[in-house]
Amino acid sequence: MTTPGTGGLPTPRPDQTRTYPSVGSQAGSSSGIFRGRLVIISGSSTNGSNGLFVYSGTPGPGNLILSISAVAGTDQYGNQFPAGLNVTQGVISGTTISAASIIAGALSAGSIGGSAITGSTFTGGSVTETQVLFDSTGGALLVYTTTTVTQTFTTSGSFLVPAGVTQLNVQATGGGSGGSAGIANQQSGFGGQGAEYAAEPALAVTAGNTYPYTVGLGGTATPAGVFTYVAGGNTVFAGDSATVTAHGGILAAGSGPVSSNTIHFPGGTGGNAGGVPGAAGGGGGGGSGVATSAGNNGGNHVNNLGGAGGVARAGGGGGGNGGSSAAAGANGTAPGGGGGGGGATVTTQFASGAGANGQVVVSYVTAANRALLLSIAAVAGSDAFGNAYGPGLVLYNGAQPAALAGAAELYAAGGQLKYVSADTNAYATGRLTMVCPGQTIPAATATPITNLSCPVGIGTYKFQAHIVFNGNVAARIGNNITAPTTSTAVVSYLWFNAGGAAAFSQATSTALGTGVLGPTMTAADQVLKVEGLATFTAAGTFTLNADTSIAADNLVIIAGSTLEVFPVP
Repeated sequence: MTTPGTGGLPTPRPDQTRTYPSVGSQAGSSSGIFRGRLVIISGSSTNGSNGLFVYSGTPGPGNLILSISAVAGTDQYGNQFPAGLNVTQGVISGTTISAASIIAGALSAGSIGGSAITGSTFTGGSVTETQVLFDSTGGALLVYTTTTVTQTFTTSGSFLVPAGVTQLNVQATGGGSGGSAGIANQQSGFGGQGAEYAAEPALAVTAGNTYPYTVGLGGTATPAGVFTYVAGGNTVFAGDSATVTAHGGILAAGSGPVSSNTIHFPGGTGGNAGGVPGAAGGGGGGGSGVATSAGNNGGNHVNNLGGAGGVARAGGGGGGNGGSSAAAGANGTAPGGGGGGGGATVTTQFASGAGANGQVVVSYVTAANRALLLSIAAVAGSDAFGNAYGPGLVLYNGAQPAALAGAAELYAAGGQLKYVSADTNAYATGRLTMVCPGQTIPAATATPITNLSCPVGIGTYKFQAHIVFNGNVAARIGNNITAPTTSTAVVSYLWFNAGGAAAFSQATSTALGTGVLGPTMTAADQVLKVEGLATFTAAGTFTLNADTSIAADNLVIIAGSTLEVFPVP
């Protein structure tokens, strides 16, 4: 058994009976509860008449925090909304978000907790206390060093997306409103509103396509005696799936429509006008909004003095000063500053200042401007820019970082692992040690010592060898090094004798391929120390060789003899 009016629900027990407030059914109702099993939202209207809209406080410009609509549009308060679900405040938890993009504030002032997020793109923000898993099925952490290309446009035109670019950071500023003029024996003029700033940090585009854009013009000055204003134009850049719209200044002393873009800040309002008889200065123009805050408001007039224009914030335009009772208002400064209001007296009147034009700033990174700096992956792969990455942790060649107090910073240069220490020195971390297993060399021809050989690249290397040997009394040991072409080289040989005529002997060479003869060998073990430094101009193989002075005599290299090679920063 069910009860009418309960949507088919069972009849409640007496202890479950509740008295509900009256149901609000009229548009704009601010009280009441709606109960039902099914709510259908449909329709093609874009004026906000079809949908569910939630506002923070009294409905108005800039405080739409949730919308559900079948189509994109603008509500009656000037707030733009997309098709589908749009949330700008709150917490989404225990939910799966699949094949979606959360980009630099699309999820604003909220959090995602206990959720699975699959096939999504994140731009900006941070991830805290999260486990990231990469396995043989894919996944990689890629860190890039990039050079961002930035272009600023102050007139309308079109933008050709370079090859390999799929998203743009588009920042737009509308045109500032012109101020209103003073009217003799009535009043001075208001300052014009500064323009809005709007941006999409990751606007989807298609490489090779051309995208037209409009730069909003500043509102023109109004002549003396005309108590009106000319609004600034909107600046618009449409991408593949979203449009950046920065509204121009609208009201001389008020607020206009609000952008729905990921980042948006309004321009400052213009300063108030003053009444006449007497003498009154005009209001100052508002400054334009910028990437981090709203524009500064223009100052109100003070008696016969004009109000100060809103001071320009970094990256924005400033408002024009209001004219004194005996002067015209000043123009706003680009981008998007509002014009100052004109002054007036009982018998004189003055024109307003003009609003400044807007601008479009487009930033992007091409494949040529994006290079891998570090990658972590379980399997090798390629990124979206054609850069190949290997499995495990890989550092790629990059610029030497600046020293950081109390830290050592790893980087790669010339294919070598290096680090910058807190003492500002750049140290090489590489050391290659090769060990000979033992070898008998019977010939008088230079013979490579087993295992004491390694590849070298273009650059400077330090090397040192510790060779233990013995041989027949009649023979002398000979040594040389074969290696790629060098620009500079120096190598020293030092023999420590056992049973020889001298305790030690030495030789120095500036050519790696030049052979040197050591002392007469003995049956007892002797030691050869080789140290040197060479700068190679080509890649190749570095090899330590040895021979005897008499073909019939043997040279015995003892197992455990070593060669070490170090790259030099």
